[in-house]
Amino acid sequence: MAEHPHHERLAVLRMIALYRSDRRGEALQVYNETRARLAEELGLDPGVDLKRVQGMILHADPALLKDLQLQGVGRRPGAEAGPEPPAARDTAARWKAVNPEAGAACAQSVRRHPRTGVYIGRERELEELTALAAQAGSRSGLVTVVGAAGTGKTALALQWSRRAEADFPDGQLFVDLRGHSEGDPLTPKEALTTLLSSLGTAYQDIPHREAELAELYQRALVGRRVLVVLDNAESADQVSGLVPYGLGCLALVTSRSRLGGLIVRHGASTLRLGPLATAEAEELLRSIIGAVRAGSEPQALADLVKVCGGNPLALRIVAANLAVNPDCRLADYAGALRSGNPLEHLSVAGDPGSAVRRAFELTRQRLDPETAEAFRMLGLLPGPATTVAAVAALLGRSVRATQALLDRLYSIHLVESIMRERVRLPDLIWWYARFLADEEQPAQVRREGRRRLLRWYLGAADAAARCLHPQFPRLELPGPGEPPPSPRFDNRKDAAAWFDAERTELVKLIQSIDADAGADSEPDPVDRLLASTLRGYFWLRRDTESWMAVDTIARRAAERAGDAPGQAVEAGEAAALSDLAGLSTDLGGLEQAAGDFDEAIALNNAIRRVNCQAQPLSGRGEVLYAMGRLREAGIFCRRALALSRRIGAPHSIARVGNTLAAISSDLGEQREAVKLAEESLQGYRAVGNLAGEAESLSGLALIAARGGDGRGALRFGLAASRVSRKAGRPRMKLDAMIAMGHARFELRSYERALAHFDRARPAAYEMGYLRGLVMALLGSGVCALRMNRPGEALRHSGEALALARSSLLLLHEGQAYVVKAMAHRADGDQAAARRAGQRALEIYARTGFRPVCSPFSWR
Repeated sequence: MAEHPHHERLAVLRMIALYRSDRRGEALQVYNETRARLAEELGLDPGVDLKRVQGMILHADPALLKDLQLQGVGRRPGAEAGPEPPAARDTAARWKAVNPEAGAACAQSVRRHPRTGVYIGRERELEELTALAAQAGSRSGLVTVVGAAGTGKTALALQWSRRAEADFPDGQLFVDLRGHSEGDPLTPKEALTTLLSSLGTAYQDIPHREAELAELYQRALVGRRVLVVLDNAESADQVSGLVPYGLGCLALVTSRSRLGGLIVRHGASTLRLGPLATAEAEELLRSIIGAVRAGSEPQALADLVKVCGGNPLALRIVAANLAVNPDCRLADYAGALRSGNPLEHLSVAGDPGSAVRRAFELTRQRLDPETAEAFRMLGLLPGPATTVAAVAALLGRSVRATQALLDRLYSIHLVESIMRERVRLPDLIWWYARFLADEEQPAQVRREGRRRLLRWYLGAADAAARCLHPQFPRLELPGPGEPPPSPRFDNRKDAAAWFDAERTELVKLIQSIDADAGADSEPDPVDRLLASTLRGYFWLRRDTESWMAVDTIARRAAERAGDAPGQAVEAGEAAALSDLAGLSTDLGGLEQAAGDFDEAIALNNAIRRVNCQAQPLSGRGEVLYAMGRLREAGIFCRRALALSRRIGAPHSIARVGNTLAAISSDLGEQREAVKLAEESLQGYRAVGNLAGEAESLSGLALIAARGGDGRGALRFGLAASRVSRKAGRPRMKLDAMIAMGHARFELRSYERALAHFDRARPAAYEMGYLRGLVMALLGSGVCALRMNRPGEALRHSGEALALARSSLLLLHEGQAYVVKAMAHRADGDQAAARRAGQRALEIYARTGFRPVCSPFSWR
């Protein structure tokens, strides 16, 4: 009794023992002390058995001297029992006849709950749950395991319960509260009734009022160490009255709801269950389909895990389908999942209940109509991640009202919060929302929602573009009405961060517009507007793949618009052509770039859009410069410079001036080159363009190096490196690296120069900057020559020559021949040296290149 002062069974047994020892007064004193202790410390009245034995002692009932059957306290939960006597079976039958629902929802021992096979992974979560349970045991007595549908909450709770069986010697009970199941959830009264029955309370002693049920439930747990697993809870209200108050007991609750109310009312500890780790998910698949089969297709195995998003239910369904179809290749199944909505293939044939979509449906059915409608609309998002403001535009609601709806969806794990003002849907849940949007939303509602979302993205992208790269011209096509309120960007860092976060969604959005466009659909300029807005960002990030995809769509949209008011359409096509040409220049497709620039120039002339000619004219000049046609390049660039000055475009003036400076330097006009480069530098500084400033400084470094001024080249190169890092532009960092290599070479610090060129090569290759890669290879070649390594120089010059030839980089082709000639001469092959040198001189004559103090001169 000293160790278990609230244990009524012990009190009853002690009272009987004292009475039989002829110590009646002491027996009644035990009753009075126990009653007072229960009232003061637990707020409870004595139980049925305690009251009954007290009355029998008062009346000196002779039955106390015989074997006494106690009704209110039965065997411990979890203990095995023999066959019930006939009377007990009759009693149970009568109880079920009077209460037909009692048999439908009953608590059962955790040991009797079916296993789901070998339990894989979740060791970290099991350890965390053990720590939370130990903490809760001396405090709230309550731990919740919450997560989205299919994450394995029940399996985790049962696995932990079996491991912790020794900590709860008086039993482990399991009750399915049916919060997200077919039919209605259990009421607290129904749950209490089933728990009391499982705790051994006779049916005739179970009251009907909920308050009395709760009181009897708490009293039945006093002095015991019982684990109560409350599975699939719907809400905090459903669970609150089932939490044990006494020390030593623990309630372990699983739910798709976050159950924040239990934290407020009871101080519950919470474990949030997310997807399986990649290694655990792969091991789960291996454990079912076999290690040999899984090992034969490792990439497909990883792809299946990725498509399933680590969701244990989805993974088990995939494994089941593969297990019953041994001839199915993992790659084929993964391809089927990626070919459309993966939920169509995440079900088991002949078992409708074993489907991921059905699990999500059981969550959705608890939503109120307004929230359910909002969730369906989320299926119109181009991807699973976005901002709260974008969702507000999609729904046509205020941000505050939208946040309230998202909070409801967040509370049942249908959306996740990523960071400030951003939300994300788990991938499979986003696919479920897409399914609902396609199947249940009227076409008109979908069109209107998508149009609102497009307008918002257009306004936001335009605001970010104006802050990040104001120098890039954008189309001025008539948009679809005034865009809704868009975010404001106070600095370039925030604007770049917004583009980085939204890049994937913006590309998907443009692709979805293109996919939805039909031959008879009304032309909508929004895809061209978005493409025009994104071009500067793609150029800054050197995201050539996205750039090419978006501009191809923009050109196709312009062509599709056909007979729509001509100037806007042709202007859109001209802008798209210029973008594609600029991209082709960087990727080495100079012939394609030249043709696209020429077509853009012709289109702008046709619609008298002269003010927009600066970009294609300067671009055409840059292509000619890369092709080694220096004087022709100068003509186009001077036309672009004159036009830029006439229309007052400072960014264009600085950029074209920088190109002209490089052309002048290669033609041997050093003074003109320095003058133009310095003017370009001042122009970029005047408009605060750090990337342009870095480019001009790199150009000045190269001009100084070609003029034999090694110290000046080093000074400009260091400045270019510093500014390019500040600008955060990989392309400008690479140009600065190459400029530093030439500066060190001119100062005869060949090892340090080679280190710059060697670092530049993989960087140029990674970003697809072909001309930069050729320049780095040539730099490595001349350094190797000065370090008496002609074989290495031959290898570098050979790679550079092959790339220059295939990309029509004629000037660099000539420089590669010079390095090749010098390497052959150093290696003693005079004939090969003369042939390569002669070829270089021929190219120099055609291009007009005059290497004054260049390492690429040949005599």
